[in-house]
Amino acid sequence: MILSQDRYDDYIKFVNSHKNSGVMQGPEWAKVKEDNWRHETVIALDDDGKITGSMLILIRKLPFTGKTLLYSPRGPVMDFDDEKTLYQLLESAKEVAKKYNAYCLKTDPVILAGQQQYIDMFKKAGFKFTPHLDLSHVTQPRFNYMINLKGKTSGDIMAGFRRKTRYYIKFAEKNGVTVEIKDKSHLHEFYSVYRQTGDRNNFDVRSEKYLAKILDALGDKARLYICYYDGKPVAGAITSQYAGKTCHLYGGSDNEHRHLCPSYLMQWHMINWAIESGCEWYDFMGIVLTPEENEELYRVYEFKNKFNGEVVEYAGEFDYVYDAFAYNLFNMAKGFCKSLSILKKKLKRAKAGGEKTAQNE
Repeated sequence: MILSQDRYDDYIKFVNSHKNSGVMQGPEWAKVKEDNWRHETVIALDDDGKITGSMLILIRKLPFTGKTLLYSPRGPVMDFDDEKTLYQLLESAKEVAKKYNAYCLKTDPVILAGQQQYIDMFKKAGFKFTPHLDLSHVTQPRFNYMINLKGKTSGDIMAGFRRKTRYYIKFAEKNGVTVEIKDKSHLHEFYSVYRQTGDRNNFDVRSEKYLAKILDALGDKARLYICYYDGKPVAGAITSQYAGKTCHLYGGSDNEHRHLCPSYLMQWHMINWAIESGCEWYDFMGIVLTPEENEELYRVYEFKNKFNGEVVEYAGEFDYVYDAFAYNLFNMAKGFCKSLSILKKKLKRAKAGGEKTAQNE
């Protein structure tokens, strides 16, 4: 069924606590996305009327077509052994698809790549699934880097770090780097170092307005961390906490003070927030595992890997198709646009590399 107001409180309790839930499946995320996406939420019930599954569905109208794309980021929220719940959610999603003239429902659930029984269940339910897609062909990264916090203290986690990581954390403290939790009025300080990181590593950055919406929508479920040195912001991050997971959503550091290792100290503060809050996982979020896939993001993975966590590989994206002709047409157009985007980024990297070489000559 489509979520109604009389079930809203039950839904909030469910989505805030379910082990397979996350920040992108809560009503707060719909507020983050509201400038470009409409939304609906569907739920499944057992025979006693208890919620057994939910799915936040973002709805985006495609220009000049009258068609929409339905997207459920990291959804649905359910026990993946419960096939009945999946079918209930899909039936309700069909109502949403009819209402908005959708051609496809795209999901990227928290099913791991090795959980073939759940992949098969989704395929049996009618989803199309293409395995092993790389970063340029998925909405959410297939690989995340995470630290398992279950049953561990801060001392346990620190002891598990690599020796150099422990050294860098203490080095930052010893040299006067401080970490502070700030409100939205300091977002411009974070944005300055975030932009520098994007320029340095040749990746696109979100707008300051978008990051402000995250802080506004999530409220006390999000924190803005900023590292200072001599009163100047040198690193920062936006981190969320939802359903037992702390996620490092966005981060960056300036070019001038990276030798002081502020990001190591900041990560340690954010990990401690997760431990103090009783979270079971700290999620560094997306990574790539080879420099061939994306050299700049691979360097980010090398940094995250110094905290001695684990690589979590998700299965990827599942598409439930309502209009096969439109689906194939849009996929062709999407593939063409992706190819242009990849080419543009390669040219940008080549140009940046050439400029650096010229500066060094």
